[in-house]
Amino acid sequence: MPYILLGRGSLEADTRCTPGPEETVIPRGTTLHCLTAEQGLFLGLDAPDIWDQLAAPWPSFGGGIRVPNLTLYGLGDVWEGDAQFDGYTLVEPGSGGRPDPVLLCTDTLGACPTTQEEADAGATHPCDGALGLPHADDLYWIAAFAVFTWVERTFASEGSLQAFAEDTLRGLLQADRQALTAANRDALRAAGRGRVLHCVVSASAFAVGAAHDHPAFAAGLGDHAYCSLSVVPNDSRRDRGSPEGWLLLEDVPPNRRRLVAAELARCSPYQVRFR
Repeated sequence: MPYILLGRGSLEADTRCTPGPEETVIPRGTTLHCLTAEQGLFLGLDAPDIWDQLAAPWPSFGGGIRVPNLTLYGLGDVWEGDAQFDGYTLVEPGSGGRPDPVLLCTDTLGACPTTQEEADAGATHPCDGALGLPHADDLYWIAAFAVFTWVERTFASEGSLQAFAEDTLRGLLQADRQALTAANRDALRAAGRGRVLHCVVSASAFAVGAAHDHPAFAAGLGDHAYCSLSVVPNDSRRDRGSPEGWLLLEDVPPNRRRLVAAELARCSPYQVRFR
C-alpha cells in the first residue's frame, strides 16, 4: 500500500522531538522516498502535477537501510480530498487522529529494528511512527514549507512560477498580520502547562506552531529559523506585581529576539524569557 506523508519539515533528524531515536532502520518490504517542495506545494483543480513540483535530493531507501529519524509537522487538514492523492493513503500530522508531529519511528523501548541484521531477520516497527504503518510498501515523505490552493494562471517559465509564489507569500503575510497574531494567541491559550510549541521566525514575522499554515508564510520570506517555546504559568503568584507566567524560548537568533518579544507581547500577558 502506498502512503503519502505530507507536512512541514526537513530531511534532517529533529533532535527536539521525543520520543524516538535519532536514527532508525527501514524494515524489509518498505521503500522510503524522500521529497521536498521548497517553493511550496500547489494543490487544487488544474494545479501542476504534484510529482513535477517535488525534488528528490536523495535516492530511495529500501529495507535494512539506516536513515535519520525524520519529522513532519502539520500544515492543516484541508487537502485530503485532492484528486492528486487518489490511489494513495494520505497521512497528515495532526489530522485524522494522527499525532503532530509525525516521526518515522517513535520507539523508546528497543522494540524496533536498529540494524540491517535485524531488518534482514524480518523485524518490523511495532511503534506508531510512519514505519509502523500497516502494509507500507512505499512511503512518500514530502517535506514542504507550505501548501497553497492553486489559482488558475499561466506561467511563462519556472522563474515566473517562483516569483508568483514569493509574491503570494508576501501578500498573505501582509494582509493577514492580525490573523497571524490571533492564531498565535489561540495557540498559546490552548497550550497546556510545560507543553513545548514549535515555532518559526523570519526577518519580519514570528508564528507559533499550532497556528497551522501561518508559520509557512513566515518561513517563505527568506532566511528563517525554527525555535521552541514553553508555557509556564506562575502558580505561586500572590499579587499583581508578580508575573502571571513565563514564555520560555530556545534557539531564537539574537537578531530576531526583539521581533519575537514584540509579537508575544501582543498575544500573551506572560513574560518572555530567552534561553
